[in-house]
Amino acid sequence: MLRKPLLVVFLAQAIALGDAPQSPKHLDDARKLLQTLKPENSKYGHEKLDVKWQGENDATASVCFGDCSYFLDALLTHSYPKYNAEALNRWFGSKKRPLAKHYYETITSEKGFSRISKIGDARAGDIIAIRYLVTN
Repeated sequence: MLRKPLLVVFLAQAIALGDAPQSPKHLDDARKLLQTLKPENSKYGHEKLDVKWQGENDATASVCFGDCSYFLDALLTHSYPKYNAEALNRWFGSKKRPLAKHYYETITSEKGFSRISKIGDARAGDIIAIRYLVTN
């Protein structure tokens, strides 16, 4: 049996919850992206990777093309400029870019993250990384 990691970005519920007293910048930035993102400018996939916020860096429209980890990579580098691609690779121990498995390993080893073991303790803006059992 192989264990395959899956990254779940726990941001969708945050929109329904409203603003927390001190919501993290990445949550605010994710909300901003979602408010201007049109369905035709968003698609899950591993090709044509791109995330842009309308009105920033000459972007005329918000776009989100990529997988969960690519979205999170883009969100972290957008929200926290000290985390460029090179810094993310060092933090997560990745070569090209952090993938779901890198997020899982980094979160569970608590390298810059606090591990939450009960779903009831999760808050808007938290990142959930799950390792599923996969049979061949």
